[in-house]
Amino acid sequence: ELRRLSLRLTVAAVIAMVFAIELTASRTGAGALLLLAAWGLLGRRLSRPTRWLLVATPVIYALSFGAMWAWGEWVQQAFGAEARLAGAGNGIESPNTRGRLWANALAMIAQQPWTGVGFGEFNLAWSLTEFPQRPTAFFDHTHTLPLQLAVELGLPLSALVMGLLLLALARGWQRWR
Repeated sequence: ELRRLSLRLTVAAVIAMVFAIELTASRTGAGALLLLAAWGLLGRRLSRPTRWLLVATPVIYALSFGAMWAWGEWVQQAFGAEARLAGAGNGIESPNTRGRLWANALAMIAQQPWTGVGFGEFNLAWSLTEFPQRPTAFFDHTHTLPLQLAVELGLPLSALVMGLLLLALARGWQRWR
């Protein structure tokens, strides 16, 4: 919108970033593309090229998914978001599900509910704690802010922090209105 980049460079950058989202298999990133498309549809102040580019992001994602699927078929390997979907529906549960990670985090909270494991120490504590259903992937966070705070700070301090965050959100909402 500021026209600091040429339209061609902007389109190339958006395509590259959307392709990167497909490669990471991020469900949140893929969902955010729908928000960008909605912004493109509803944002009346945007220029026409910007609106079209925002509306096209889910299409670019679908094309990226299709390209990686075709590549995967050719080399007999699942890549990107297809790799995440490969085990879905066949009765095989990945050992790296969020549910297993969250169960581990809840067990850590049960072990140290008052003080937690220390701020920024989730990975170290998680790596050194024995769990019967341990994910095989490397995790350095719980993928959920309240759970992360509860593990690292303990229940009392994490409740205080979350309460302050909610208060700030409410005050921001009031001032916006």
